[in-house]
Amino acid sequence: MNTALSGERFNVEVEEEQSSWGLRSPLWGTMLVDPLNCGLRIGGKKYLPRKIAVGTSIDNQAIELKWTFPEISVVLTQRLSLDSGGSLNLYSELINLSRESLVLNDVELIRLEDPPQSVFGNEQGNSRVYEESGYLCHVRELKFRRNLVSESAEPAPGGMISGASQTCWVIYNRADHMGLLVGFTSFD
Repeated sequence: MNTALSGERFNVEVEEEQSSWGLRSPLWGTMLVDPLNCGLRIGGKKYLPRKIAVGTSIDNQAIELKWTFPEISVVLTQRLSLDSGGSLNLYSELINLSRESLVLNDVELIRLEDPPQSVFGNEQGNSRVYEESGYLCHVRELKFRRNLVSESAEPAPGGMISGASQTCWVIYNRADHMGLLVGFTSFD
């Protein structure tokens, strides 16, 4: 992987041949989230990108990832930028290049590929995840599951919550005293 964007808190590495990117932190040396890409569900069918083109800004404070989906005429452009506070921001734009109308069912802006190679610090088993879904939130142990997206924010009676956050997701490693916050700037 090649480092495409580097800041005080985050390094973004891109692997063009694998159509993926990864996230590291100089402040949290044992944290690695990799390989990441995106995904779409259009007309009930799942699409994954086959190619990524990478561009950088003049000031090296942003990169642009252009994801192409060969089966359909759609391009997802994502701009990753570092702000003055040290946050990593993601802006996405989906463009339909065909003349046909499409039914967009689902967009995965950030998708962890299989097999996940993410590491959230030393003693990862002691890490906790805080998930918020508007009016419902909970804390759980970190366990990787194949299906991180649920149909509902509420668990089935007697069942375990297995959904992803709609607003905010925080993983905290108690051994490292470090955490990673991923979320949207607005609930709307």
